[in-house]
Amino acid sequence: GVIAAGAEAELVGLARRLGAPVITTVMGRGAITERDPLWHGVLPNGRATDAVIRAADVILAVGCRFAHRSTQGLLLNLSFSAAQTLIHLDLDPTVLGRLFKPQLGIVGDARDGLTRVLQSLGPGHPRDSWDHRWRAE
Repeated sequence: GVIAAGAEAELVGLARRLGAPVITTVMGRGAITERDPLWHGVLPNGRATDAVIRAADVILAVGCRFAHRSTQGLLLNLSFSAAQTLIHLDLDPTVLGRLFKPQLGIVGDARDGLTRVLQSLGPGHPRDSWDHRWRAE
C-alpha cells in the first residue's frame, strides 16, 4: 500500500493536484494527516465516507485489498455504481478484481504508480468547476 511503499508524499501531491478527497483503510491510516482538509475518513466508517464515494465519478484505489472485513473486524459494506470508474493499483496482481472489477487494473508499486499518474497530469491547479459538495457532508 501507500505506507509500505513510502508513497505518502505522492498520494498527498496527487490529491492536492486534483483537489480530490482521500479516504484511507485502517491499514493506510496515516498516509495523509487527518488534519488535512482533503482527508475524509477511514473505511469502513460509512458515515464519514459514503457520501464521498457516492459523489465520485472516478475512484483510485491504491494498495487496497477491498477485504470484506477490515483489520478491526468491521464489515466493509462498499459498492460502486455502473457510472463510476474504478482504477485499482496494487503490487499483487491477485488482488485486482477479487471483489470489485476495475475498469483499469494496474499492477505496480504505489509510489511509482502515483508518481506516474501525477507526471501524466502535468502541472496545474485543481479544477475550479469541481463538485465540492462532498466537503459539506
